[in-house]
Amino acid sequence: MSDKWKQVHLEKESYLFGDEWKSVWEDDKGRRVTGRGSTPEEAEKEAKRKIANSEYDSEWCLVTTACVRWAGLPDDCRELTLIRRLRDEHVRHLREGEAILEAYARLAPPLIRRIEAAEDADAVWARLLAVIRRTAELVEAGRLSEALRIGWSEFRRLCQERLGVDPGPAPSA
Repeated sequence: MSDKWKQVHLEKESYLFGDEWKSVWEDDKGRRVTGRGSTPEEAEKEAKRKIANSEYDSEWCLVTTACVRWAGLPDDCRELTLIRRLRDEHVRHLREGEAILEAYARLAPPLIRRIEAAEDADAVWARLLAVIRRTAELVEAGRLSEALRIGWSEFRRLCQERLGVDPGPAPSA
């Protein structure tokens, strides 16, 4: 865990069929993860696993927001599983991989807020979901460089159009 993470909230939630603990962690960049479990220790362990795998809460991830919050897919859907594979097996190993992930982590939250506030939000999420699905198909086919290029191009377009910033071109390799 290279970023500085700290637990910001721990609470017991009661439901009709029992109790569950929720442990919320935040890093120095404002990203959050939420771990859940039957004990505080299990919730903390789940949160730390998510931190290690960069599985941030959906309000911080554009792809997760499109898939889970907008399209209603589960967090372990095919699209998210394949996009996470692209991140973990390809992007993290690129020379400029950390810079790509840093730019995404910095720009995704304000981009999500800007899209959600827009009158054409549904159209934007629908287009983004189509790009995510195309990117996932390319990952599945082993065409990781092409998948990154297409996914990053859409992210770049949205940042330029909605935030007025350019995170830069996708890496060539």
